[in-house]
Amino acid sequence: MVRPSVEVQLRDDTLTAIERDVLSGDGEDDRFTGILEASGLQIQEYVGDLLSTLSTAKYKMLGQERTITGWAFNPLDLQALEMLRENGTNGAFLFKSRSEIEGFLGAPIVTSLGLPVGRAIVADWNQAELLPVGDDELIFDGKNRTENNTFRLMFEGRYGFRTRKPFDFVSVDLLG
Repeated sequence: MVRPSVEVQLRDDTLTAIERDVLSGDGEDDRFTGILEASGLQIQEYVGDLLSTLSTAKYKMLGQERTITGWAFNPLDLQALEMLRENGTNGAFLFKSRSEIEGFLGAPIVTSLGLPVGRAIVADWNQAELLPVGDDELIFDGKNRTENNTFRLMFEGRYGFRTRKPFDFVSVDLLG
């Protein structure tokens, strides 16, 4: 009865780790080289303030006739965007809803802890591809059960990842 709930938790943890690697993995050991480390990726430096930087990144894509299908933010960076006020710290909020932020950015937003604080990605996410190789498997290893009453559960799967057009991704520096 415990097995299905453990399998769900381990699968979720595995997918979270894959998401982190896909976004910012360093390619060391068994990790992917993530989008932020890919060669050919466009870079948008911080240009004076957060809104100007985001707008410049958006128009970097649009000016090259690239498709924008979405933005990825660390949750704390999205919060900083939501908290922007007209007069610095005491005016009305600039955005009344997430849909207004998405309207300004020109595409939907997702959040991920796989991105470091201060870094966002705007992209045509259709150009990223996660490639499962075979089925995932929950493995029970009970060989130590008789010696010290322990066992191991492992969730394993094989995946590949590629970006078909790295130039369709812009890494955006949000902090300067």
